[in-house]
Amino acid sequence: MYTVFSIGSPTSAFPETAFTVASPLDPLPLHPTTERERGYNQSQIIAEALKESLCADLRIEKLLIRTRYTRSQTELNKVERVINVERAFALAPRQKLEFDKKYILIDDVFTTGATANACAQILRKAGVSSIELITFGHG
Repeated sequence: MYTVFSIGSPTSAFPETAFTVASPLDPLPLHPTTERERGYNQSQIIAEALKESLCADLRIEKLLIRTRYTRSQTELNKVERVINVERAFALAPRQKLEFDKKYILIDDVFTTGATANACAQILRKAGVSSIELITFGHG
């Protein structure tokens, strides 16, 4: 469904060619309540750090929104995680997707892929064909 690059993995070869100006970085969204409680979105921070460290003219977009609050996935098994994020994401209002572009989703940790898959499905249903995922760690 998408290519996964895990920056925190010692065995992961991270290709510098993964980024082009035409490939926006799209941090996975938190629910507004969660972000307000936490005070930050860790995926947004990772996207900003990538943009700065690569010294590239990358755009950070907010293509997706959380449509409902979901409980923390840390104690859930794979099946429970998939159910937990069902219908939890949607395209942000007034987004104009360019179907010939590669979209790069940014997440902090890849465990089972439930959250990333849920987000990628939204983009796929909208017509996006090239999606990559960059994570900081693998749990």
